[in-house]
Amino acid sequence: MNMKKATGNSKRELKRIMADLQKADIKEPGVVILEDIDFYWSKKEMAVFLARWLQGQNIVTIAYALRPHLAPSDAVDEVTLLAFHLRRQKKIAYTISMQNECGR
Repeated sequence: MNMKKATGNSKRELKRIMADLQKADIKEPGVVILEDIDFYWSKKEMAVFLARWLQGQNIVTIAYALRPHLAPSDAVDEVTLLAFHLRRQKKIAYTISMQNECGR
């Protein structure tokens, strides 16, 4: 691959692959995380998310609508990951507060 021609996601993908290869050289065992999360979203579900997001609904409200069959915390986790994905795709913008509930 010619690095001068690589742009956007392809550079990101190359960096991700290189990081994964470096991890493969580590001798200590690792853990696969989030294996209980459903990462599949239909185009319709994504459109519903975007419409609700643009209306100003929060993640919790959207989560209850899109994942009503899940426990509330699981629904929020999955929808938060969808928002994360859409932000990385530059389809939405959001900010995250780094303060906990105690204001620290």
